[in-house]
Amino acid sequence: MKAVKECRDCFIAQAKEAARLAGCGGGDVGGAAAGEKDRSAEDSNRLGTIVGFVEPQTSKVDRKRYVLLGVGNEFNGDDAVGPFVAQNFRHTDWAVYDCSTVPENFIAPVERHAPELLVIVDAAEMGLPAGEIRIVPKEKIRVMTMSTHSLPLSLFMDHLEGAAEKMLLIGIQPASTEDFSPMCKAVEGGALKLLEIIEKKDFDTLEELS
Repeated sequence: MKAVKECRDCFIAQAKEAARLAGCGGGDVGGAAAGEKDRSAEDSNRLGTIVGFVEPQTSKVDRKRYVLLGVGNEFNGDDAVGPFVAQNFRHTDWAVYDCSTVPENFIAPVERHAPELLVIVDAAEMGLPAGEIRIVPKEKIRVMTMSTHSLPLSLFMDHLEGAAEKMLLIGIQPASTEDFSPMCKAVEGGALKLLEIIEKKDFDTLEELS
């Protein structure tokens, strides 16, 4: 029993230290927010990993009917659009997570919420004008260039099959994903438009990528 207690205490201490380094206590963007803008891209990925490690230890979850995941690298120009949407959306009906480039770290929270609707927002090369928004059907994900993250979104969504009653992948066309460049105005405009659509749950107004 003593060995078990020491192991548990060690795990708790590691979790607390991870939370201290992340500057938050959970994976929800309300706790993690965006982080300081001057942290490096490596720190951003580390933060996503730490948040994904700490948040699943929460014993009680305020289950939400809707979950929003923003995916992308905020230091790579328009690839920041997914995190931008997550960082700027708040609604009592929604659990919102800024996944950075490690969406796989947020599988457990999604599974615990078991939402009616899971919405994933990511930059997607669709051959459209910058800022255009489309619902990306699952069959097109494998042949598209999505955001820069460690696990292909097709595999990520396969893993979440059954965790939500419905999943929507929403792509926003980037203009440039050059390292350390700002997000362009057209993409920011598309993101602001999408925020309104998400708030109203007016997804029927979005075109599907053909």
